[in-house]
Amino acid sequence: MANLYAAGLLPFGGTFWIADAVPSQAGDYPPGFVTQDLLLVYGANASKGSLYRCSAAGSPGTWKPFSVAEAGSGSFTNFATGGGQPAALTSTFVNATAGVVADLWVAAVVIPYSCTITGIWAALNANSGTDKALVSLFDGAGTLLANSALAGATITPTSMGYQKIPFVTPYAAVGPALHFIGVQTNGTTGQVGTQLAGVIPGGVITGQSSLVVPASITPPTTFTANQAPVAVTY
Repeated sequence: MANLYAAGLLPFGGTFWIADAVPSQAGDYPPGFVTQDLLLVYGANASKGSLYRCSAAGSPGTWKPFSVAEAGSGSFTNFATGGGQPAALTSTFVNATAGVVADLWVAAVVIPYSCTITGIWAALNANSGTDKALVSLFDGAGTLLANSALAGATITPTSMGYQKIPFVTPYAAVGPALHFIGVQTNGTTGQVGTQLAGVIPGGVITGQSSLVVPASITPPTTFTANQAPVAVTY
């Protein structure tokens, strides 16, 4: 029988489990697992482990390692800053923060398993202007992993909405791991959607140049209202 520990809830639903073995009998978890569940199984010496996905619900469920191909495995790549999207991109949930050329808005995002991240859906508003935006992805220590074209993408939503901005090169992320999404603009007309309230690490990195992504940042460790960008990987 596997010794299971529920490590926490995943941002897209389901539970992240840690165990010393793959569940193999109904008694391992009587209520039953769900297909969104992920499982990290440690080796005998606890020095390394393998990641599994529940591909069929039940007790003990059906578990497949990520090294085994299956339809849909690793294909879900939409992970939101703060662990979830706001209920709506309205002033009730999101602040329309005016762009500042020297500022980079960053917020934490957890990528729960290894997958390829192609770019970022960023909450933006052109606000009747022609400003451009640049998105980036950093690891938990603040090292740059990927970014969109330095020429910037013209902000297109005419009211606060998600804009899909691709990276120059898709990034093969290794998870589960903490990352940071960055959003910046080249003017003061365009607006960045930021979270009004929360507890996730999120804030502003000041002193940046227009549409120049830094090679590294010092990630925020606390939440600051109206500074953590609303953004989702894809």
